[in-house]
Amino acid sequence: MALTYSTIEGNSRRYNTLLGILAALVLAGAVSFVVSYLKGHQVFGGSNVVPWGLPIVFLIYLIGLSAGSLILSSLTYVFGREEYKPIARMAVFLAIVLILGAMVFIFVDLGRPEKFWRLFMFFYLNNMTSTSRDSPGG
Repeated sequence: MALTYSTIEGNSRRYNTLLGILAALVLAGAVSFVVSYLKGHQVFGGSNVVPWGLPIVFLIYLIGLSAGSLILSSLTYVFGREEYKPIARMAVFLAIVLILGAMVFIFVDLGRPEKFWRLFMFFYLNNMTSTSRDSPGG
């Protein structure tokens, strides 16, 4: 499995095009987050009838991709398959990035992400995370 790598120069046309596309994606994500924050879960198809909207679907998808990436990297590091060594480090890095992306979708699904810290700071008997012995809040 021969791989060839080419560097993308910081002043080339391909680099600027790639940077523009990534900036447009970040801007679209930020705009969609603000719209979902202002309009609520109806933007993603969530309601009282359908409790799981698109953020939960993407969360589960990204967790599955991350697990698959870790399984791919384990072929080299755990089972000693040297033919997968060129992609093993990239698979571990990709798994970390995918889990971080899944965490972003958790915050999007919360609706009020600025109040997330309250989950761990206050003890409520009717809150499952407060009464669980394994949770940070209980």
